[in-house]
Amino acid sequence: MLTSKYPWSHQVYQLTNTIDEHMRSENIIRVLRENGYTTMAFVANRSANPYQLELSEDFDLVIPEYELVISHKISSSILLTAGRLFGDKFNVSWWWVRYYINKIFKSEDNYTTEFPVRLPFDSFFDNVSDTRGPFFAWIHLFPPHNPYLPPEPYKNTFAEKTEMYGERAQKGYYGKYPESKQEKIDSLRKRYDEFILYCDAEFREFVEKLKKSGLYDNSLLIFSSDHGEIFEKGFWGHSGPYLYEPLVHVPMIIHEPGQTEGSKVDTLGTLMDVAPTLADYIGLPIPEWMEGESMLPAIREGTPSSQPKFTMWLEKNRALNHPITTGTVAVYENEFKLIYYLNDSRSELYNLDHDPEENYDLFNTKTDIAQRLGSTITDRIRQINSMRKIKK
Repeated sequence: MLTSKYPWSHQVYQLTNTIDEHMRSENIIRVLRENGYTTMAFVANRSANPYQLELSEDFDLVIPEYELVISHKISSSILLTAGRLFGDKFNVSWWWVRYYINKIFKSEDNYTTEFPVRLPFDSFFDNVSDTRGPFFAWIHLFPPHNPYLPPEPYKNTFAEKTEMYGERAQKGYYGKYPESKQEKIDSLRKRYDEFILYCDAEFREFVEKLKKSGLYDNSLLIFSSDHGEIFEKGFWGHSGPYLYEPLVHVPMIIHEPGQTEGSKVDTLGTLMDVAPTLADYIGLPIPEWMEGESMLPAIREGTPSSQPKFTMWLEKNRALNHPITTGTVAVYENEFKLIYYLNDSRSELYNLDHDPEENYDLFNTKTDIAQRLGSTITDRIRQINSMRKIKK
C-alpha cells in the first residue's frame, strides 16, 4: 500500500523482514512529505509499524504501538514495559524475546481485545490540531484481526456466550481443519462478525468526530483492509497457501472532500493502487517506480483498469535477491480469476460473476482463458527470476 509494489518486487515476504535500503525511499509517504505534507502514523499492528518497515524516517510523527494497547495479560504488560524502556526498535530487533515471552505465558486467557479501536482514532485527534497545512494520516487498526474479542455490547450479538468466548478457546484451529470441526469454525466466524460490528461502530464515531472538527469536508478519506479471513474450504485464517475471495477481497471506499452522493465503481483495484491514486488526486506526477495505477480515471470517467491485477502469498521464499520458487499467485481479468500454486504447478480458474464462492473450477473447461492467465503469471515470475542476483 505504501510502496505501490508487489511482494515479488519489494521482496518482504516474512513479518520480520524490512524493506531493503535501496528501495526504502520509494514510498508514497516520502513523496507527500517532500511536497509539503505533514505525515503521521497511528499504527496499532506491530507488523505494520513504520519502525518494523524501516519507513519511520519519512513520517513526521509515529505513535509507538505501546501507546495504542491496553494490556490485560502479564505477557502483554512485560512487552509493553520493554517497549517503553528500550524504544520502538524493540518491535524489530527483539522479536525473539516477544516469541518466548508469549510462549511462557501461553496459558493466559483474555476476553476483551487489548487493542481498543478508539485509541488510534483518539490519538489522531490529539495530534492533528498541532499540524499546519496539508497532512497525511495513516490510521491502522488491529481489530478485527484474531483473536476475535469484541467488548460489550457487541459480544454475544451473533454467538452464544459458550461459543469461543475467550482467547484460549479460539486457539488450536488456525490453518487446515477437518470437516468435523466446521461447527467450531462457524462459531469463530460469529465472533469475527461481532468484532467487525464493533469496528464499524467505532469508525462511525470517528467519522462523526471528523465532521464536528471541520476536517471531514476538506479531507480525502480512503478506507480499506489488509486482508480478510477464511472460515471455509477446510481452512481458517488469513495466510497461504490459499488465495480465495474471503481472504483477498477487501473493501475499498473512497470519499472525496465535499462529496454528498456515493456510487459503485465497476473496475478491478488493489491496495497497490492507493499510492498512485493519492499522487494523482493532489496533482503530483505518478513516480515510475510505482507498479499500481491511479483509480481516478475509473472513478471520474468509468475507465476500466488497464493492468492485470495480482495477489500473492510468497512467505516461504528466501528474501532479497533469491528467485521465487514456492507460494501461490492469483491473477484477475474481468470476471475470471486464476490461482496458480507454484509448488505443484497446479491451477484453479473461477468465474467470479457466476460463482463468487469459488465452488466450480473451470480450469479444464475454459482452457484458452486458463492458459492465457496462467502464462501471465508464469511469464512474470520467469522474468523476475531472471533478474535476481543469487546471494552465495
